[in-house]
Amino acid sequence: MKKSILLTLVIFMAINYSFAQKKFIKWGKVSPEELAMTTYEKDSSASAVILADFGQTSIEYIGEDFKTIFKHHRRIKILNEAGFEYGDIEIPFYSKRKVEKVIKFEAQVIAPDGTVSKISKADVFEEKVNDYWSQKKASLPNLAPGSIIEYKYEVHSERIFELREWYFQEEIPIAHSQLNVTIPEWFDYIYLFQGNNSFTKKESTTLQGALAGRTIQFTKTEYIIKDVPALKQERYITTMDDYLARVRFQLNATNFPGSFYKAYLSTWEELAENLMEDTDFALQYTKKKNYSSLAKDAEGLLQKDWTQEQKTYALSNFIMSNMEWNGRYSAYARGNLNAFYADKVGYSATLNLALIALLRDAGIKADPVMISTRENGKMVPLYPIIDQFNHTLVQAELDGEIKFIDLSNKFRPIGYPKVSSLNGMGWLVKETGSQWIELKAPGGNEAFMMSFDLTEEGDLVGKMTGSYSGYSAVSERRSYFEDKNAKHWKERFSENYPDVEVTAKETENLTDLSQKFKDNIDITLPEAAQTNGDFIYLSPVVYTKFDENFFKLEKRSYPVDIPYPFKEQYVLSLTIPDGYQVEELPEAVNVALPNKAGRFQFSATAMNKNQIQLLSKITVSQTKYEVEEYPFIKEFFDLIVEKHAEQIVLKKS
Repeated sequence: MKKSILLTLVIFMAINYSFAQKKFIKWGKVSPEELAMTTYEKDSSASAVILADFGQTSIEYIGEDFKTIFKHHRRIKILNEAGFEYGDIEIPFYSKRKVEKVIKFEAQVIAPDGTVSKISKADVFEEKVNDYWSQKKASLPNLAPGSIIEYKYEVHSERIFELREWYFQEEIPIAHSQLNVTIPEWFDYIYLFQGNNSFTKKESTTLQGALAGRTIQFTKTEYIIKDVPALKQERYITTMDDYLARVRFQLNATNFPGSFYKAYLSTWEELAENLMEDTDFALQYTKKKNYSSLAKDAEGLLQKDWTQEQKTYALSNFIMSNMEWNGRYSAYARGNLNAFYADKVGYSATLNLALIALLRDAGIKADPVMISTRENGKMVPLYPIIDQFNHTLVQAELDGEIKFIDLSNKFRPIGYPKVSSLNGMGWLVKETGSQWIELKAPGGNEAFMMSFDLTEEGDLVGKMTGSYSGYSAVSERRSYFEDKNAKHWKERFSENYPDVEVTAKETENLTDLSQKFKDNIDITLPEAAQTNGDFIYLSPVVYTKFDENFFKLEKRSYPVDIPYPFKEQYVLSLTIPDGYQVEELPEAVNVALPNKAGRFQFSATAMNKNQIQLLSKITVSQTKYEVEEYPFIKEFFDLIVEKHAEQIVLKKS
């Protein structure tokens, strides 16, 4: 916002105000009870607990511009050695163009006997994370169970549009978390709160300060939450930032004396209009001069009798053959498409905007869809906040069907965006009719047909035919491109069968992404079964992605968010040794999740005196499960793991 919002203020002097911030925590003042603590009463499993977390944000006029001043003071009790990791402090800040800086960093460790170890300046350093962000780092000395870590710092920032967010919740419990925010009356911010924890206190008061002889009002708001439980990460989420209790602030408007009210959060329609005139966005694919080199080299690539899908595959492959993703997400091209094409590298949106340009030249309807990736967090359709987006993909109408395309991986079919892009929705940007749309996730299916002979020594000798479609086919195709000899299968089986022997036989549709991919391998699994006298014990499910339950928490306070629906089918045809008969088979089950969200079918059948047929089929069609549904999905996978571990028992006749 540098200069732009200050044009009407040049006649004024700097703001001079100072409000005493009542703090519940004082540097170095630790109580005997805190020093003596050995466990945290409200969470006996905690390796550490944040005793006090105090932050304060204010807007001040320094030099010739407004700046935000953020102060942070934190105190952590280390309860056991697992908590030592909290002695490694990392403070991120936006370092590009020196927009932010971290100053006045202090840290110390207070031993259980009260001895204090202060960190020296030589032990504090800065590290560049990427082109935009850096972090100040320090490792605190002399940690021991019972120690208390304490540190504080300030961040001075030119970023006025978005204040520093505050987390009331982390992976360890927090006894008291408090944020004080002081805003001059000229600034209007909206605050966005998320999380399951309600405020212990949220109170705003009006204060007064001086500005060039006139009285200015300031609003000070205290946000307090006490006894915040730990939120431990488990699989199948977007990002923990979506579920941790936190608050964010976005500038809505300014209203300076002698000036007009200026809104910064406009409307989605106005934002779309701006994007259509943005040189880093729509003008890259609507103005041919920006992609002329791409268009020239793509001439003659398409045949007239091709379907629109065939043309799209050809143009996608052309771009991916000439431009590599640099591994960085961006919602914008961040430069000229011709320049990126010449450098043969680009951001995530660069490749997709280039495809939009070529598709439109080919007469195919294509538009950008701005999204936030799963790792970046949820989107907020309520407010037109452009910074919430970190990626842009393609919506194309191919032969009358809407498909989403996301370049970077030559093994992923059209209609299958990056898994990280499957975040529920996206904002479709068009010349007219921009709107929020649902990004419904396509699925991934895999089936394994196993045919084995079991020897008296307990070896399994046979073959496997695999069939894969959708997302399941992506990694399988890539594996065969990297090694034609099915090295990946040997690595998978060797986790449970160290002496496995795998020989690749053939594959089908390795390069035709529109068809199912299939592979065939010969397998020998030495000592797959255990022999004991007249008995042989065999766990018949020799490969599955579900040999353990990813849901380990007894209670989960955030939703389960599976990226896409999937199916795994395992069929085994087993020939048992001559002279043996079936003593025991696993019992069959056929269970379904509520509302047809998923199903598990499992059965083992003796077909004749020496043939056993086993079937395991897992179908998960619902991808999101709310907190109250967690017990169902956990029990569902508990049963799957249990049945997959059951054994076939054979006895010598």
